[in-house]
Amino acid sequence: EIYTLSLHDALPISSLQRLGVVAKRAAPPTLEIIDKRIAVSPNPIKVNYFTIPDTREGWSWGFFQMMQCAFAGESCQIDVSLIRPKGAPIKTFGGVASGPQPYVDLLKAAWEIVRNAAGRHLTTLDALDIVTHIGKCVKSGNVRRSAIMVLFGADDEAVRAKADIEKLYTHRHTSNNTINLCSEEQIETFDWKGFVDLNVSYGDPGLNNLVLGRRQDPLIEGLNPCGELQLRNKESCNLVEFFPARFNYKIQPKRIFQLLTRYGLRQRLLKFRDQETETIKKQTMRLGMSLGGICDFAWTRDDLKTFYHYVRQEADEYATTLGVRLPIAVTTVKPSGTVSLLCDSNAGIHAAIAPYYWRRIRLDKAEPMAEELQKANIHCEPDVYDKTGNTLCFAFPSKTKNTDGLTEQNQTLRQQFQRQLNVQESWADNAISCTLKFKPEQRGEMAALLKKYMPRLKSVSMLADSCGTYEQLPLEPISKETYEKEVAKINNSAHLTPGEADIQECEKGVCPVR
Repeated sequence: EIYTLSLHDALPISSLQRLGVVAKRAAPPTLEIIDKRIAVSPNPIKVNYFTIPDTREGWSWGFFQMMQCAFAGESCQIDVSLIRPKGAPIKTFGGVASGPQPYVDLLKAAWEIVRNAAGRHLTTLDALDIVTHIGKCVKSGNVRRSAIMVLFGADDEAVRAKADIEKLYTHRHTSNNTINLCSEEQIETFDWKGFVDLNVSYGDPGLNNLVLGRRQDPLIEGLNPCGELQLRNKESCNLVEFFPARFNYKIQPKRIFQLLTRYGLRQRLLKFRDQETETIKKQTMRLGMSLGGICDFAWTRDDLKTFYHYVRQEADEYATTLGVRLPIAVTTVKPSGTVSLLCDSNAGIHAAIAPYYWRRIRLDKAEPMAEELQKANIHCEPDVYDKTGNTLCFAFPSKTKNTDGLTEQNQTLRQQFQRQLNVQESWADNAISCTLKFKPEQRGEMAALLKKYMPRLKSVSMLADSCGTYEQLPLEPISKETYEKEVAKINNSAHLTPGEADIQECEKGVCPVR
């Protein structure tokens, strides 16, 4: 019996597409996981036996070997004995290990998806499930992060991927799903109302305007997981951020833009291991100089054009000095989660969610910080998305710097669109990461505004503020009374004592940036 397996064409940037091979095997192949710390297989297979090194490269290599066997219809044994146990310290990166179980779960899930596809092509949903299981594994232990963007056509079944609530909770929540708009005709005839209805129901998908992007770079195929850079296949991100609201004017703004642009270009010159990525980097030299805290200061389109001129001029002059190609594009707006917090700024192009709100984080129960946060009476509950019960969700009562200023509660839908358009046309020659917030009763207005603005925007995502699909959102509005009540509960004297969280990550005097 011969099985021919390959990947669906709808995922052109997926590394999985290398794995299409021909299978020749009459007996059903099997996947066996071995952990010699628990038991030794009585009948070890001599062929296709893999011992997984406990490194990033080792985990990736083992997954690739398993996938090759799955596509080829050959049995394999995966030995995870070398993977450090759950709770063991990760000295160089920080945090604690997740143990082998999340990796084992990934291997089994991907194996089952491929083997269930015997005799046919993988669908987009099959590929989506494989990569989102990878994302789930990467996040395990709450030390690492995962960012995934899955792209597909408007008519693909993956449009409703998050309608499957069971799979949404187990793994499909790890990806941002986005429709590629590939032609002017498609944009003209697009079902905007149906698209908005999907977002009201599932908070997904977003839109990627390839038509507009390809006018600048005909070779782009997709975009990065947060939607601010449209990229060629295997091209990488390179992001640096400005916060004009935090400029103190001891250094002139022009000089700040010049210096950070030089920094970004030097970072772009770092060599990649992957030769295709290295080649594309040299061809585009694409920069992602991002403007942050846009809702924190007063600006005009002329101001943004001046900022852009500073960056574009410096990038071209410095590239010429260094003897490299002029960057194909230089500016963007990224979502800016952690970095904006360090600057006490609103994130990216977005207004504050509300005057008072929850800010949530997730930690493994084994983390010393999780225990200390509970002692400090920080609001805590089990993570509803982690069915193992190993993850806790902490909610911090927060408030904006200006509680009477612009927030998602008092801005209009049209203001959000116009702000993104102004920034797109005056500053960002790449795309912009923007999530438009709306109420379900505004779906008609949202559809009309999308039809009007989308031809001039490169990417858009949206979220209905009463979307009931998701629980424990990263940010959630609360009342002033709730804020004051929760703040009063916090025990500010609770803290980590020396040695409790000693993971030797800073032992050489330099701490890792995560």
